[in-house]
Amino acid sequence: MSDEKKKCIELIKSFIDERLDGDIQRFHDYDLDLLEKDEKYGAYDPDNSRIANAIYVVLWGDSLPNLIMDNLGGEWYRGDTMNSFNTLMGRPNENGTSFMGIQKYTNNPQIINMAKLYHSKYHTIGNLMVLPNKTLPSERTTLNQLRGGGAWYDYFDLFLSDIRNLMIGTNTDRIDSRLKSLVDINKHYFDNFQGTTGFMQFCKTFYLESYVDLHSFEVHNIFSPYARHWPVRYSEEEYNSYVADYITKATKIIDYRCNCMIENLKKVLDYDSDSLF
Repeated sequence: MSDEKKKCIELIKSFIDERLDGDIQRFHDYDLDLLEKDEKYGAYDPDNSRIANAIYVVLWGDSLPNLIMDNLGGEWYRGDTMNSFNTLMGRPNENGTSFMGIQKYTNNPQIINMAKLYHSKYHTIGNLMVLPNKTLPSERTTLNQLRGGGAWYDYFDLFLSDIRNLMIGTNTDRIDSRLKSLVDINKHYFDNFQGTTGFMQFCKTFYLESYVDLHSFEVHNIFSPYARHWPVRYSEEEYNSYVADYITKATKIIDYRCNCMIENLKKVLDYDSDSLF
């Protein structure tokens, strides 16, 4: 085991002791947004926090070249929040009673409460993964930035579908040329996941099984109709339905991935305790 991985394991164990009261299962509900000003574990962005980066190294350091703490947040790699909040529901309003998108459409207390619960959920570890971070020189755009601002509107299933097609080499004509260029620029991330078999391994590595058909490995249109709180005007009934459906599906995915991540972290931490002490 490398010294880098040992240091990351120690940071994770320390976090579990100090922030999760010694219970690794509490990762399920721990909002990493709470760590914004925490010098030991945090950072401005939850998906690029020190504890998140340590988890990326421990879980995926053997699958991605040069995935070390010093290369996270730079040109090699960066953490990414997978299932968005702001696209459909918007940022919190000034008094914290609702969200900028939601208040355009509804005052339904059930929907507002669902959104508040999801807002504390979507920055848990089950909604985070690592993406390559080398930029498109002409626009200084990374894969993370393009996914949020491009045709995918931060919907991870739409993004994953195009990534799949590029890995397999199917239906690539309609894919944004910027995405094609970024996948090519970031070969270090994608080279080990080419073809159908490679995409299958990609999904297993990053616990993306909930997004795909496990027989055909085509990506499900999970979040259709891909609503946004702008610019189309929905009826209150439509919007409430979209929010409830999105939160239900996204939460199920996040919980599944969190279970996978916790189980694999437990294996590493148990190995660490047996082998180092």
